[in-house]
Amino acid sequence: MKGQTIASVFLAGAFFFGVDQGVVIDGVDVGGMPYQRAEKMLRPNEEDYPSLTIGAKGREYSFSYPEIGYTDNLFDLVRGKKGSYQSSSCFFLNGESDVVDRIARDNHRIPVDAAVTFSRYGFAYTGEKHGERVDKTELSSRIRDALATGQSYVEIPFVEEKASVTKAELLTYTKKLASFTTSFDASQENRSKNIALSARRIDGTTLAPGEVFSFNGTVGARSKQNGFLEATVISEGVFVKGVGGGVCQVSTTLYNAVLLSGLTVTESRAHSLSVSYVLPSFDAMVSSASDFQFRNDFSYPVYVSMKTGEGTVTATVYGKETGLEYKRVSKVLKRISPPESKIVEGEEDLVLRLPKEGMVSEAYLDVFRDGKLIERRKLRKDRYEPVQGIEQKAVQSD
Repeated sequence: MKGQTIASVFLAGAFFFGVDQGVVIDGVDVGGMPYQRAEKMLRPNEEDYPSLTIGAKGREYSFSYPEIGYTDNLFDLVRGKKGSYQSSSCFFLNGESDVVDRIARDNHRIPVDAAVTFSRYGFAYTGEKHGERVDKTELSSRIRDALATGQSYVEIPFVEEKASVTKAELLTYTKKLASFTTSFDASQENRSKNIALSARRIDGTTLAPGEVFSFNGTVGARSKQNGFLEATVISEGVFVKGVGGGVCQVSTTLYNAVLLSGLTVTESRAHSLSVSYVLPSFDAMVSSASDFQFRNDFSYPVYVSMKTGEGTVTATVYGKETGLEYKRVSKVLKRISPPESKIVEGEEDLVLRLPKEGMVSEAYLDVFRDGKLIERRKLRKDRYEPVQGIEQKAVQSD
């Protein structure tokens, strides 16, 4: 009987899960209390949980119990040895990482680069717009600090994301590289219209890095159906009437601007006769069988403007300055006298065609940096045929 009593007392003690006497936690004597009761008494009630609002710029995110969680070390303390202890506890935001990621997605403003468009009306710029992103590390830190110190509001921290292209940068990529002008007789109406039409079709061209410009591909066939009129052209070594007369002056003007801007000419040919509007060996003849082409070998776009004025046509190339300057050099190696004028009979004495001297010439392009000549490039060597004059002599009547 006595043994049974001892056993009962032993079993009762073995299954009593309570705090040892003499344990004080956070100033509260919990000695002798069951573990769970002691923990519950020391922990905050649901209504004591804080609420938290995270926001900025008119957008807010609110959290309260059970989104706000709580953790402490009471489990270990109530099961500890006799003594006085201060518990360690904190509130936390459940799924904090996911919440911060969601807020970051919602509030991410992507930067917009500045842009430039080019047309016959010139350049139009759109300024950059810097973006911003949420500083997720800082936001997490602010959330934890707020819950630890009893703050109810956290402002979302932002970091500026700068646009990768600014208007100021674009302005440096649209500088005038070179301009070239030739003159023509504005009283020759058809020729003037042909020049204006072909210039207008080139005006506003943008050439991307590596892209090749084709004069024929841009201007189109010199035909009446394509808007061109009859004017003087060079055909088989003589000046004759033909559709599209004057277009070669546009290609020549552009050719010289291209050379002076440092672009790469990939195809050009001289006329069979010299022309008056440009130095020898700096002309660029175009026809259905001959094109003028150049390539943009820069790592940025270039832009071509082509304008006509009262008796002038001007080609201008824009892009990023390279620090190089180009100058043209024309050398006449030989002059070729025309043959004696051909005499034909007629009613009166007239000069039907003036004789024209031929020549052999070379073209060079000098390259300068900081005013010092660093390279002389030979471009081509050409032969321009002489033109035989034609005179009409009056036939004497008996």
